[in-house]
Amino acid sequence: MNYLLCVMIFLIIFLLGYAIGRRIGIKEGYEKGVLYAPLKIKKEQYDEID
Repeated sequence: MNYLLCVMIFLIIFLLGYAIGRRIGIKEGYEKGVLYAPLKIKKEQYDEID
């Protein structure tokens, strides 16, 4: 019983940490993409001119 409880608590903590980390990572990735997109568009337009 005690072993099962420890495993369940560990699993809940692990999944909670995974979910929080994933949400933070998605937000950071979106923010970096928004900042990078204008640079990429400008580079593509510059390459088309050449």
